[in-house]
Amino acid sequence: MPSLFIGFLSFLVFIFFQAQGIPAGDSGDLVTAAATFGVPHPPGYPLFTLFGWLLTKIPLLTVAWRVGLLSSLPHALVIVLTYRLVHLLTRSISSALFASLVLAGNYLFFLYSVTPEVFALLDLFVISLTYVIIRWEQTKKPIYLYAASILFGLSLTHHHMIIFLVPAFVFLVWRGRKGLSLVRVFVLFCLGLLPYIYVWVAANANSIINWDNATTVSNFIHLVTRADYGTFQSSGIIGALPIQRVLQIQAFLQYVRMDFTWVGIFLIVVGLLSLWRKKRSYFIFFLIAIGLMGPGFLFYASFPLAGRFTLATYERFLLPSYVLLSVVIGVGFAYIKGKIPRNFCVVVFLFPLIVTGTTFVKFWGYSSDFTAENLGVDLLAGLPQNSILLVNRDTTLFTSQYVRYARNYRQDVILLHGTKLLFSDYQVSIKKLFPSLIIPSEGDFFHT
Repeated sequence: MPSLFIGFLSFLVFIFFQAQGIPAGDSGDLVTAAATFGVPHPPGYPLFTLFGWLLTKIPLLTVAWRVGLLSSLPHALVIVLTYRLVHLLTRSISSALFASLVLAGNYLFFLYSVTPEVFALLDLFVISLTYVIIRWEQTKKPIYLYAASILFGLSLTHHHMIIFLVPAFVFLVWRGRKGLSLVRVFVLFCLGLLPYIYVWVAANANSIINWDNATTVSNFIHLVTRADYGTFQSSGIIGALPIQRVLQIQAFLQYVRMDFTWVGIFLIVVGLLSLWRKKRSYFIFFLIAIGLMGPGFLFYASFPLAGRFTLATYERFLLPSYVLLSVVIGVGFAYIKGKIPRNFCVVVFLFPLIVTGTTFVKFWGYSSDFTAENLGVDLLAGLPQNSILLVNRDTTLFTSQYVRYARNYRQDVILLHGTKLLFSDYQVSIKKLFPSLIIPSEGDFFHT
C-alpha cells in the first residue's frame, strides 16, 4: 500500500538523521531512566520508559540512539496514519501524499522524529485515536470504539495532554452511542492503564532516576498529577498571569505561520471550509481538537516565553496540533486541486518538497553531534577518584547523568541531583543505590 511505503521511507530517513548522542533538554533524564529501569520526571511516562528499557537491550550503536527509536518509529507510523486519514476524508491519493510530505518535512516534526523524546509517541496516539474515532463514525462498527477505548487508556500512561482531545471525541461519539457496551468500553480503557504498574515496579528497584519514589499511593498520585510543577501552569515561576496566557495564543499563531508559511495557512483555511461544506460534524470535530490541543492547552499550561530554553519547551507542545493541521491541509489541497489547472497544482506540490529539502539541510550532521553529551564528559573527566558530584539545572544534570549512569563513564563517581538532595524520597533512592553514602541532615546543609 502507498501509505506503508511512505511510512517505511520516512522511517529510513529518520533513522539516517537520528541522534546518536544525547541532546540537551529532557532527553538525558528520559534515556537514563529507560537505561536504568527508572522513573523519569513527572508524570513518569511509564509506557515510554518501559519500551525504552526494552530497546536499550538491542546491541546497536548508542543507548541514546536505541531509545530514539521511540521517536523515529512512532513518527513514521504517524505519517502512515496521516496519509490514510486524509485519503479516508478526500478519496485522493495525491492529497494524502501532499499532507504526509507537509508533515514529514516540518522542522519541528522532524526534530522530534530524530531526538529521543516523548512527543512522537504522543503524536501517534493523537492520530490513531482520531483515525479510529472517524472510522467508527463512518461505519458504526463497535470494534473501532473499543480500539479507541484501549488506546485512550494507553495514551494516559504516556502523556496527559491527550485529555484535551476528549471533548472532540465525545462530540463525535455521543450522537451514535446507542447500542454500545459501556461496560466493555470501560474495561478496555482500564486495561490500557496497566502500564502504570511499571511505575511501582521501577520505583521499588535501584535506579538513580526515581522521581517522587512512587512506592506509596500518595507518592504515586504526586508523580502522576505532576504536583511538583503545580496546577493550571507549567511552572510556578512566571507565565501564570491572564495576559501571559493570552500571549500563548498569539505565539501559537506566529509559530504556525513560521512553520507552515502562508501557503499552509491558506490550505488550512480552505480545508476547514471544505469540511464545513461536506460534513459539518468533521469541521466541528477538527476545530475543537485543534483548538484545544493547540491554543487551548497552551493557554492552560502558560509556558514562560522568556528565552530560547523556554521557547524550546513551549514549541514541543505544538506537535499534536501540527499533526491535525497537516490533515486539514491535505483536505484543503484536495479541494483546490479540483478548482485549478493541473500545471498549477504541480507547482503547489513543490511546497512540501522544498520545505522537506530545507529541513534536511538544517539537520545534516545532527546524528553525529555530541556537543551536549560532551558537556557531561567534561564535568566528570577531571574529577578525582571516588568523587561526589552535585549537579543542578536540567541540561547540565540530565546530560551528565546520562554519561555517568547510561554510558557507565566514571563509575567511581557518585553524581547526584543537588537540589533534590534535601527531599526524603530522593534520599531513599540514593541509599538503595549507594548504601555506604552518608547523607547530611537538613540542618547540616544550612549550618554556618
